[in-house]
Amino acid sequence: MVLAAIVSWTGLAHAEKYAIDSSHTAIIFGVSHLKYSFTYGRFNKMIGSYVLDRANPATSKFEITIDASSIDTNDEKRAPGCLASTRSGECILGLATA
Repeated sequence: MVLAAIVSWTGLAHAEKYAIDSSHTAIIFGVSHLKYSFTYGRFNKMIGSYVLDRANPATSKFEITIDASSIDTNDEKRAPGCLASTRSGECILGLATA
């Protein structure tokens, strides 16, 4: 009886889609300046999702869209034009294992 329930449950397994909670997610970076010092920053606006297929992990996917104009290096002189963010709009990153 227990075995039948396990087989039935695994037969219903499917890919699960999740939204990334941007209020609990941080996209941070560090850039080396001649290996002497680092500039650290973050992107404040992004959305994303991922698909998790527990039965076949190789088909799982991840996608995140970053608003490049939301870059924040805590330096008013650097932030406004950093990454030419006024032209680029958004960065789209994706990861698929297949």
